[in-house]
Amino acid sequence: MTDGSERRPDSHPLSRKAFLRGMAAAGAAPLVPALVTGAAHAATTEAGAADFPLVVNGVATAVLVAEADDPAVARAAGDLCADVERVSGVRPRLVRDGAELPGLAVVVGTLGASPVVDRLVAEGRLDVSRVAGRWEASVTQVVERPVEGVERALVIAGSDRRGTVYGIYDLSERIGVSPWYWWADVPVERRDTVTVKAATVKRHEPSVRYRGIFINDEQNLTTWSHRTQETDKNIGPETYRRVFELILRLKANYLWPAMHPYSDFFNKHRENPRLADSYGIVVGSSHPEALLRNGVHEWDPWAAGHPNADGTLPVYDYTVNPDTISDYWRARARENAAYESSWTIGMRGLHDSALETKHATTVEEKVAVMNDIVAAQRQILVEEVGDRATSQIFIPYKEVLDLYNAGVRVPDDVTLVWPDDNHGNLRQLPTAQERARSGGNGLYYHISYWGRPKSYLWLDTTQVAKIWQELRRAYEHRVDRVWIFNVGDLKSQENGLSFCMDMAWDVDRWDADSVEDFVEEWAGRQFGRRHGREIAEIRTEYYRLAAELRPEFVARGQFSLTAHGDEMGRRMAAYQALLDRTQALGATLPPAYQDAFFELVEYPVQGAFRMNLKFYWAERNALAVAQGRGAGVNTYAKLANAAHAKEVALTTRYNS
Repeated sequence: MTDGSERRPDSHPLSRKAFLRGMAAAGAAPLVPALVTGAAHAATTEAGAADFPLVVNGVATAVLVAEADDPAVARAAGDLCADVERVSGVRPRLVRDGAELPGLAVVVGTLGASPVVDRLVAEGRLDVSRVAGRWEASVTQVVERPVEGVERALVIAGSDRRGTVYGIYDLSERIGVSPWYWWADVPVERRDTVTVKAATVKRHEPSVRYRGIFINDEQNLTTWSHRTQETDKNIGPETYRRVFELILRLKANYLWPAMHPYSDFFNKHRENPRLADSYGIVVGSSHPEALLRNGVHEWDPWAAGHPNADGTLPVYDYTVNPDTISDYWRARARENAAYESSWTIGMRGLHDSALETKHATTVEEKVAVMNDIVAAQRQILVEEVGDRATSQIFIPYKEVLDLYNAGVRVPDDVTLVWPDDNHGNLRQLPTAQERARSGGNGLYYHISYWGRPKSYLWLDTTQVAKIWQELRRAYEHRVDRVWIFNVGDLKSQENGLSFCMDMAWDVDRWDADSVEDFVEEWAGRQFGRRHGREIAEIRTEYYRLAAELRPEFVARGQFSLTAHGDEMGRRMAAYQALLDRTQALGATLPPAYQDAFFELVEYPVQGAFRMNLKFYWAERNALAVAQGRGAGVNTYAKLANAAHAKEVALTTRYNS
């Protein structure tokens, strides 16, 4: 790679516009996404280098993965084969023995685990500068005659197992497979010939080390999973396979699993943690789930099996039952010690409730108890997990934040994960002393929330500009070890979640003046570049109206029909114009794109519009009553009911 490849995006030898022109000249399908470039993702092209063929004349190029490489790499290579088939109808062979390779090959390997890759590096034929020794970095490069019998290869090499996996999924996106192809029904544009530019692409080390999602307030996801994926489970391995794949395709690596009463707790099905590790997913747990224990489901059975000497059941109070509780934590630490995990230390009450301390009533006493808890948990991790317990986090959420500020001592190598206020506003950022801690700092951020004073679970309504502002502010305070996003049921958060993960990988890629461009680029990747700007403008207006008042917060008396020039009427006119524009665009899309467009663009607009509309008619009804216009009452009441019925019908369509 030349020195020019390390420049900022605007000075890349292969600019984004030049790349798009090159794709158009090569006859690439208009829906194929552009090659992503940025501070953490750079590309160069050798002059005169021919495109690398993946499928030509009904023949697919084989994919080689060394037997010694990590299972996560081999599994992702299988996804690449499936993606090539989604595009072309032809599935490449996945080869673990290079002796059977034809003249062309895609060589996939992790540094130190792939003999072919390591030899190419040793011979100076594969450039791994800014990749080797880094966290989750990769390079994709065309190499001539990499091994005997192979004339030309597209080599994907990662610094570690996830770096290789992300290089694989980069290639999938470059040939037109969206990370949301399954979860949001985004179709894959079919074509007989599949080639990629012979560009050397480097995915540099990410801005944030651990990037992930918290599946929370997940009743709808649980219901859907039970009905359609695993009728004998409430979110089990088959559903988590899909979740893990999505996480990796979004270039993330971290999960806090579903934890509420209506979901099966993650470790109930022992295949779950094994599966996560085989995908390369780091599994952690939320603020009330110390050491991967789900108190909602697991404490009562444990207490029943470990009664007090007098036969009574122990309570989840460390000032009353420290030994029983420590044994409870120790059992999970021992059970999951072999997996790459993130260990939450500290304590709260069961099911997201406040810490219970019967024998500690003052703040000072509670601080002392928390210090004892942290010390006990750390000792458990030393004894049961050892050197593998490299990721440990402490989350000062709600009352725990008050205790932390009052003097809880968190070991220096533990990451402090700072929560927002549940509505996307940072509450507290690390001091200079906290920024210097070896464990660093993290962020727990909500783009979906259930709880007091108001919940927003239904639609993706947090403006990307707002998200950018808060995440950028966090990063500038060295909050860069962990970013975990509460996504509720996962569905409906596609746009916001994609932006969060994009920014977590390369925090410098978007700035205050360009952040809205993300929406255009993202929409273009799902529906074709020619529609990106129109969809971005629709989404921007949708976010603006939601910022005035989220649809989940709409209630009587919040907008006036008579004051300020009929502010509610203006709001409804803006929503109607937005819906008209949305439906007009949707009517121009091919049939294959209708489901994805409905899920990702139209339904949020429709849902927000109908929610506002039924309250608009209810307000008109109340005004008619107040003015003594009895004839209008029934009319407006019927219109309000009709708006609600339409909303229900739209949701039924969405769910089906």
